[in-house]
Amino acid sequence: MDAPVWPLEVTALTEAPGVRLGGEIDLSTLPLLEMALGLLVGAAGDFIVDLAKVTFIDVRGLKALASAAIELHGAGGKVYLRGVNSLTLHVLGLCGWNGLFEFTDSQPSGREVHRSTR
Repeated sequence: MDAPVWPLEVTALTEAPGVRLGGEIDLSTLPLLEMALGLLVGAAGDFIVDLAKVTFIDVRGLKALASAAIELHGAGGKVYLRGVNSLTLHVLGLCGWNGLFEFTDSQPSGREVHRSTR
């Protein structure tokens, strides 16, 4: 019997506090995303959410990310989004949420390059 295929994979990052997400973020996977974000926000430190392997994210998923960023900002922390595609970045901007995040791209050298969309 084959193992079930989950539409959303959540993997802890090893290089920094945060998670790597893969697959689809929609109503059916939102509770898993919210649980992962809640654990990270509860640690009250900066963290990364790597979206490079996300194939779909609806506005509820984006709102969960925004809510986590707002809550963490209140505790003095920041949420860094990595691997954000242009469509997701565009929708974040339309919703007025892109200013809640720091955006980061990994370079081949392993260095993090931070950019702002503000």
